[in-house]
Amino acid sequence: RNILGWYDRAYDKVYVVVDNHLTIQQFNSTIVHEVLAHYGIKKLLGRCYPQFLSSVYETVMSIEDKDIYHRLYSNRITAAEEYCADVFDAGPSDNMFLRKICLLIIRFLDSIGLHTSMSVEQLYESWSFGIV
Repeated sequence: RNILGWYDRAYDKVYVVVDNHLTIQQFNSTIVHEVLAHYGIKKLLGRCYPQFLSSVYETVMSIEDKDIYHRLYSNRITAAEEYCADVFDAGPSDNMFLRKICLLIIRFLDSIGLHTSMSVEQLYESWSFGIV
């Protein structure tokens, strides 16, 4: 009854339960979490997505974060994916973890030949434009 939304990996779809949201801010947060952080990054990075999540796990997540997310999720890839979604949900203001994740995304885009001169802020704003 308290589920706000989820990303269904099997069908590659996002579901949002509108009636369970108390505010528009909560709804926006669910959209950012599910659509941008789960679905969007996966689509953007394609087959590099698991490697990206492994890099997040190894280079961005602290020991404490790894411990917390491992207790909640079954494996390191899922733990890293949920960690990314939570970091994106927190937004860009002085968020060093978001900066690190965005820099990893930019590096992965470069590695697959999609060279970009976007800054971390521009990358985040391009995803969240009109949503948050």
